Amino acid sequence: MLIRVLGGFLMALADSVPGVSGGTVAFLMGIYDEFINSLKVDENWKSFVRGQIAVLNDDIDTAAKEFAKVHPDFMNVNDYLYLMSFYKKNDMLEDMDILRGDFLAKVGGM
Repeated sequence: MLIRVLGGFLMALADSVPGVSGGTVAFLMGIYDEFINSLKVDENWKSFVRGQIAVLNDDIDTAAKEFAKVHPDFMNVNDYLYLMSFYKKNDMLEDMDILRGDFLAKVGGM
């Protein structure tokens, strides 16, 4: 409990300093994933963020599993391009083809 309170305080303090992110403080303290899970937001967003965290930790398998949970209707073009470059970099060509087909089939897709 004390770690959460201290982490929240440090996140707020960091946000008040120009150029410093509260999210960075949470990541460094090891509470970022707990913070993300506690938010009352769309599961697609949580999976996308968890995937990005896994990429930063060089955990490609976890990142791929989290990204696979993100529905194309949730994505904007930037999210789509991020995932496509992730799949290409990691030679996940089948995943690229699936995402391309799903994204282009959605209303408002490219």
